[in-house]
Amino acid sequence: MTVNSINKQIKTSRFAKAKRILHVAESIFSTLFIITILLMLVLEVCGVLTIAVVSTDSMEPTIPPGSIAFFLHYDQYGVGDVIAFRVYNNLMMHRINETSSTGFFTKGDANENRDPWRVPSSAIKGRLILSFPLLGYALTLLRAPLFFAGLMTIIFIYSTKDWFFGNEPPQNGKTLDGKKDKKTVS
Repeated sequence: MTVNSINKQIKTSRFAKAKRILHVAESIFSTLFIITILLMLVLEVCGVLTIAVVSTDSMEPTIPPGSIAFFLHYDQYGVGDVIAFRVYNNLMMHRINETSSTGFFTKGDANENRDPWRVPSSAIKGRLILSFPLLGYALTLLRAPLFFAGLMTIIFIYSTKDWFFGNEPPQNGKTLDGKKDKKTVS
């Protein structure tokens, strides 16, 4: 065995190890992404979490238009809380600025006047826990059933491509069927 062949073997070994690590990282990331999306959908269907896309500038600068906002359901709300609630079958997001025995009065941060309605506790979907600017546009696409199904299919195929296409790197100089790999230098 020459020095060149030993160096080549070391380089190949390092490359194979890095490739395996990258493969594992891709699989973990894909799996966590799918689990996170599915968990958020389950929580939203159960009514625990409300995920909304901000479409107006009434809550600027707190929540700019195009943001994705996450609201978690609580038993109590108070002055200063940014809440999501239903008014005339539309989902709104404003800050509570006054309470009464029959509900809450709200106002958008960018609005001069408070809203003309009283929000009963039963109409509140949750309190703002987190928002990400501009990501609401991506959620709008994800909520389209055909786009979502296509994206999940692509992620699934990509994360399991080695099962489908048999591109698993050789283990210890052998192929998956246990035979000696002709490409591996021994």
